[in-house]
Amino acid sequence: MHRGVRIIVAAWIGSILCAGGCARSGGLSRGEPAEGVDRQKAYLTLSEVPPPFSLPTLSPPRVLSSRATESLVRADDLSKQQRYTEALLELERGLRYDPKHPALLERQAMLHDLAGNSERACTSARQALEGDAGLASMHGILGRAALKQGRLAEGVEHLRLAVLLAAHRGERPAASDRHLLAGALNQLGYLTAALEQYDALTEDAGPDVEALLREDDVGVSGRAAEILERLGRPDEALKRLETTVKRGAATSAERGRHVRLLLKAGRSEEARRLASGLSLADPGTLPLLEEVYEKLGQPEGVVADLRNRLAGDPTDVAAATALVEICARRGRIETCFEVLREFVLRVPEARGVRDRLISALLTARRYEESVELCSAAAERDSSLLGLLSGAFESLDAAGVEGVLATRPKLRSGEASYFRAVAALTGGRPAAARAELAEHSEFVEAHAAARRVIGRAALSEYRWTEAREAAKRRNPDVAEDGGLERISAEAALGLDDLAAAELHFKAALQLDRRDEQALLGLARVYARTDRRLQYEQQLQAVLEVNALNVEARELLTLEYLRTGRIDEVARQLKEFDAIAPASSALARCVAEVQRRQQGDLEGFRKILEQAVERNGPDARTLVLLGDACAVAEDYAGARARYEQVLSLDGANEEAFLRLVGLDALELAFERSLERMQPWLERYPNRHAWRLERVQALTVVQRFEDALSSAEAEEARADLDPLTRGVYRERILELLGLLHRDEERLRRLEGWASGETDGGPWTRRLIEEHLSADRAKEASELARRVFEATGDRLIGEMYVNALAAGGASDAALRIVLDWLEEDPASDTYSIVLAGKLNLVGRPEDALEVLRNLLEVTAERDLVRERISSVLRRAGRHDEYIRFVESWIDEVTQAAREAEGQPGARLERIEAVVSARLHELQVMIVQELLLAKRYSDAVARVQLLLEGTLDAGRQGELLMLAYQVYHFAGREAEALEALERCYAMQPLDAGINNDLGYLLAERGERLEQALKMTRFAVAQSPRNPAYLDSYGWALYKSGDFEGAYTWILRSTRAERRDDEVVLDHLGDAAWRTGRKDEAVQAWNRAAAAADRALADAPDDADARKVRESAAAKAQAAGAGSEPKVADVAAQERRRA
Repeated sequence: MHRGVRIIVAAWIGSILCAGGCARSGGLSRGEPAEGVDRQKAYLTLSEVPPPFSLPTLSPPRVLSSRATESLVRADDLSKQQRYTEALLELERGLRYDPKHPALLERQAMLHDLAGNSERACTSARQALEGDAGLASMHGILGRAALKQGRLAEGVEHLRLAVLLAAHRGERPAASDRHLLAGALNQLGYLTAALEQYDALTEDAGPDVEALLREDDVGVSGRAAEILERLGRPDEALKRLETTVKRGAATSAERGRHVRLLLKAGRSEEARRLASGLSLADPGTLPLLEEVYEKLGQPEGVVADLRNRLAGDPTDVAAATALVEICARRGRIETCFEVLREFVLRVPEARGVRDRLISALLTARRYEESVELCSAAAERDSSLLGLLSGAFESLDAAGVEGVLATRPKLRSGEASYFRAVAALTGGRPAAARAELAEHSEFVEAHAAARRVIGRAALSEYRWTEAREAAKRRNPDVAEDGGLERISAEAALGLDDLAAAELHFKAALQLDRRDEQALLGLARVYARTDRRLQYEQQLQAVLEVNALNVEARELLTLEYLRTGRIDEVARQLKEFDAIAPASSALARCVAEVQRRQQGDLEGFRKILEQAVERNGPDARTLVLLGDACAVAEDYAGARARYEQVLSLDGANEEAFLRLVGLDALELAFERSLERMQPWLERYPNRHAWRLERVQALTVVQRFEDALSSAEAEEARADLDPLTRGVYRERILELLGLLHRDEERLRRLEGWASGETDGGPWTRRLIEEHLSADRAKEASELARRVFEATGDRLIGEMYVNALAAGGASDAALRIVLDWLEEDPASDTYSIVLAGKLNLVGRPEDALEVLRNLLEVTAERDLVRERISSVLRRAGRHDEYIRFVESWIDEVTQAAREAEGQPGARLERIEAVVSARLHELQVMIVQELLLAKRYSDAVARVQLLLEGTLDAGRQGELLMLAYQVYHFAGREAEALEALERCYAMQPLDAGINNDLGYLLAERGERLEQALKMTRFAVAQSPRNPAYLDSYGWALYKSGDFEGAYTWILRSTRAERRDDEVVLDHLGDAAWRTGRKDEAVQAWNRAAAAADRALADAPDDADARKVRESAAAKAQAAGAGSEPKVADVAAQERRRA
């Protein structure tokens, strides 16, 4: 390792491992914890693990309405029949009758969890817990999801609640929850708490526990023993394992730990006898044997032990392989060759040993000997052709022909196979395929030949061909690990992650030590955000090969990501031992510098030293590019990423970062060119294809964007969710193209394919309503409602009737629903909404106030009351109502704090957030009432009393609006500046401050940077496009201003008076005088429409006057008074 890096590693590891007490010398004594154990955590029981714990207050169960009960019963019946989708639909129907009922949400969460839809399961589980905090199963779902994503502390908190709540209710906690909780506690260092859970599992005799124990390779006793060892209680660990071994229930890992504990206890001979009986098929047995004989002072004993095993069973492949491994590590290469030769002659069908022989000869560069030893076998049995491929990969074309000339018995297909191997190794995949093209029967008969074709197809991104080449002859039987890996890689290229996982696992069933398959499966887990499995998979790679640098780097970074610093330190220590000068170690150390110490310069320096020492590699260059990007050196970042692609043309990280840089530089056309070859490589990468549609829309190539979206939507292999996204894009683009009739026809076509009032039917009804086609909307909604009884469609029917003037009919329908289910809060709220909609606010308020007296959903009803008051313009009454709401929330909090077992910090957090929200509502109402001085006073008071950074940012944005409307522009600017300082990456704040600076003609460099950043983050936002164009205008770049402001006008269907006024000025400045007059006239007309809706809109009045004056002046042949640029404003000042 470079000296500077070594110093950093040594110092950092030392500081971590010595935290809380450095390691002691000598062996462990009873009660003395192992090195690195955090004493403050290790001895805490489960109830003592932070955060402070108390059971939630359990509320009595809410009664389900009769309709919802029927839905729940039907859903349970459907679930028993494994008709889960129908069960979920039935639960959705029940939730319409009884919104947010925890019993319905609990079933919904469990079904989503069963289907593997973690995100939806968590959403339903959280909603269920809002209604009943004592649902152990819901905490179990949230805990399992948190662990999958690497959020250990959150997972522990939920799983602890799941276990203790179940016990509190006299129920048996789920074994899987206990097992996961124990593992997470162990990882976090809460050893005693973890041990409690493993003890409980050992005592539990449930069938789910037995199944769990069968799946756990390490074993519960083994895990408990490992904890006891770390706690300094090796005698107890030994006794526990002896009991398990005597019962005959020990796993191989538990037997191995048993042997090691015997060694520590000084019972070496007993350990040797037990170790000699362990199976060498377990990868941990060989190192354990070495350890035993080293302890006995007989390092050659392991060789003798292995020779005895071979003498007892000359066909023992594991013993032969282990003997070769030992001899190779001790430098006895000739002994390795001797053992392998003898075994191959004795057991010619032992292909694994034969492969090891080839590998050893190739490592020793004895190519001719490898060919000589194995080609005879290949002549007798052509299924052994794969043995020779390693030798041929090491030869050039002439060498291949020379070897083939010495093997006259090889048939033409076999010779072509070897030529194809050499061609593929030489980077000529097309030539490799051509060599085997005329030997279809030979290829079909030999997995090795199919592997060559599959690898050639993968190298050219021909995923379907690769999948076809590697296809199993019997679909249910995996025949070759290499073919399974090719199938998995092809599936990854086609974004079929489930198939990739299946094939990698099949490869591992054939050979559980297959490092490529183990790493491939880890990649699948990473892409599907299963962080716990990802971590475990990387650990499995290192168990097979501790020298695997890639896996160790990824595991170290995963530990760093999840904040497990002690594990990071241990990995760096291992790294330093196996690869001290590697770029991988340098990258890990650099990441520690950056993430733990915020040292970006140190991060960059370590990486540059690694490149200088070891030469450039893709991963290091990507990180260097990231460092440049963070420092806003975009040219440097681009150069690094381009260099990565020159080294590795398939590097997705570099490609995606270059696309991101294109966006930051607003170079969307360049981004489109860059995407094209990648879209051809990955036909199912819909996130990228949607990004292309987005980029085409940004540059306002609407027709091209529409064609692209339509082509993708027409594909037969789309899932419903992805097809729905493409349809949304099509509708949006048709709207931007003002093709409204076609847009309506598309919706009608999609809706006609639905029979149950699905999303496109609902969308069509909404479309009719937004276009003032109430009759069409009500007719469609009525027809679907009568056919399905769907209450959501029913509500849309009521809305359509009210919009069409049939308010009495609409109200009658809602009253009928309420009569059917008088206890339904939902129908009362719907009734109030319709009364308010038809201009009867007093009646709406009466319904809501009556409901407020009896409902459990008081906040929801209060929100509806405040909405009615605001719509009616009753500002004072609104403010008094919200103030009474604040008083009630405060009083409820005081009462909750006095309850036994109350979690004060949780109560305080919830109440504080609610009170903040209510205070903001009052300020907003004061603005609507134009009581600006009162709004200023209240927002200032809120700012002084708020410490939370997120809330301060929200309040500063509100303060900016308050000061602006109050005419206090200097204070408005100051508030916005403070807001930007707190949230410099917020696109909206960048836009607002950048526009304000541009409008004032101040700090134009900063204004351009901010508005450009806002556009990069949201390139289709019309306001952001206009702000950037206006900043360009004020800087004197009129052509650029015209381009971006024109894009703003085309980015939405509605005319905006300010944007059109800006467009007129930019058009005039660029000599487009007719276009300028047209824009000013449109601006004046848009301002008139705005004033009709809001007569006090000062900005609209100002635009109407100035735009009309400019259009009139231009029409009269005079020079209109367009906006000055910043330099002109400063000269005038």
